Amino acid sequence: RLPQTTEILRLLRDNSVESKRLGIFLIGKFRLTDLLPEVCDCLNVHGLETDAFSVLQSFGETAGPELERFYLASSGNTNTSKSILRLLGNIRTDSSRTFLFSRLWSSSRQLKELAIKCLINIEYKPSEEEKDKLHQLISETIGIITWNLAARRSIDRKNDSLLKGIISGEIARWRNYLFDLLSVTYERGAIVKIKENLDSETVESVNFALEMIDIVIDETIKQKLIMLVDSVPDEDKIRNLYQFYPVEIPAFEKLVEDILNRDYNLVSIWSKASVLRSIKELEGESLAESVVALLFSPEEVLQEESARIVSSSAKELY
Repeated sequence: RLPQTTEILRLLRDNSVESKRLGIFLIGKFRLTDLLPEVCDCLNVHGLETDAFSVLQSFGETAGPELERFYLASSGNTNTSKSILRLLGNIRTDSSRTFLFSRLWSSSRQLKELAIKCLINIEYKPSEEEKDKLHQLISETIGIITWNLAARRSIDRKNDSLLKGIISGEIARWRNYLFDLLSVTYERGAIVKIKENLDSETVESVNFALEMIDIVIDETIKQKLIMLVDSVPDEDKIRNLYQFYPVEIPAFEKLVEDILNRDYNLVSIWSKASVLRSIKELEGESLAESVVALLFSPEEVLQEESARIVSSSAKELY
């Protein structure tokens, strides 16, 4: 028989995870669309995330509007937001496509990366107006990679192999995101072929990739992209891109502080932690303030690393 709403709500309000699980399964079994908000709430309940995801998935596009609403209501929870984006990526309605596209301007790097993957999977075709927005986003991403190239060159001069590997990882991650953006903006097959030829790193393959870029890519970003992917040393790339992105190779001491203070969505937590680990002692008031500030970071690993430095070299700062 069709259960009464009060019966299901009683299960959902029970402290037992098992009772809540029964409640959301009943909602899925009897297609009770009025109770979709309760199922969405269970995406935040430890132990019920997978079950809530499965039930919402079974509703298909019917769950779309409620998922969009709940995403905006729970924007502080990255894991929940990622689950919702994956669900919306499977719905494939005009509304869900538009919603996914707008997430490319999310404040979270992880959500932007997931949103672009979802758009690739649904073979999203942007309008001319949306292409203009994507070109701006591509240009910004090239600028971020340019900053990282300058950081890597600074680390090269210091001959720190650990940090060089960390920054190279950042560059690789941003480069993948860049080509994902290009895959949505242009014909995916052509972009995949360009990337494959660049990855081969032979003179012939790189030249072929540059020729394809000249044909496929819009004039607004073509020159920047060619300068970025050309097979020349980092220092030459930075010099060539300077007309678009006035980035200079910083002194290593300044770079350390810049990375510690850089936005969490521009450089990973692991990179910040690695830079903290490389600091042997605090030199200068400015660096000391940056390290002490990370004692109050929301990320535990950064609290631990900053506490380690303060305890060993400048306890008075604490």
